[in-house]
Amino acid sequence: MLLLARWAERDPETIVLEITERESIADQQRLRLVLASYREHGFQFALDDIGEGHSTLELLAAAVPEFVKVAKSIAQNCVERGARAVVEATVAYARSSGSTVIAEGIEDEETADRLAALGVTAGQGYWLGRPREMDLGDVAQGEATA
Repeated sequence: MLLLARWAERDPETIVLEITERESIADQQRLRLVLASYREHGFQFALDDIGEGHSTLELLAAAVPEFVKVAKSIAQNCVERGARAVVEATVAYARSSGSTVIAEGIEDEETADRLAALGVTAGQGYWLGRPREMDLGDVAQGEATA
């Protein structure tokens, strides 16, 4: 990762690596050691798709990510009791651990407002902005916006 960061002329402190919750991680101690090593160089981590994968609580406890991404299926259904409880629990975890919650799949203002009312402070989705191609010149200068 350090070689890739250097190649892209990026400071590791500007890079967030995503850990997908869809894959089972059997060796939690090894995970802690690997993440600690990356963090020593400034990399940050996001745990992706909270609510759709394996051993969420165990993975949250081991990784203590800087960012926690609530799965689109949970975020879009936050009016339902179960999904709302997951969002509220994720926000509580983030407050306690110093993480930032990012809700995925924000496709309209109503969903954004509901999530904001539950304490979510960041999001992804078409309502916030459409994906676009990155200008590789911007990436090299650390200014990618896609």
